[in-house]
Amino acid sequence: MLQRNGITDISSEIKNIIEKRQPLAKRVEKVETHLTFLQQHIQQLIKQRNNFLPELNDAQIEEIIENLAIQMIASCTPKRIENERRLNKMLDSITPEKLHSEIDFGEPVGCEIW
Repeated sequence: MLQRNGITDISSEIKNIIEKRQPLAKRVEKVETHLTFLQQHIQQLIKQRNNFLPELNDAQIEEIIENLAIQMIASCTPKRIENERRLNKMLDSITPEKLHSEIDFGEPVGCEIW
């Protein structure tokens, strides 16, 4: 009889442990399902990428990159020219009469560093 009670106690303890682990097991199942879904989509993307790669040769890729570089330079050049013109205008407006010596504001106050 003692042996039977010992088995019953162990059996019921195992049952309790399994019941406690059920929510975690369900979450793990959901994660596994999601990972499988992601893996399938990644495989599809890899196949699509591999289908596109042979379509372009080195000369085409070089031409595409060159055109992109030209477009980027062309889009930035007017802005850079304008910025440089404005900077030069500001620098030209600096004269010795407009310069002043260092100004002392006293000791640091509060959280000032200098």
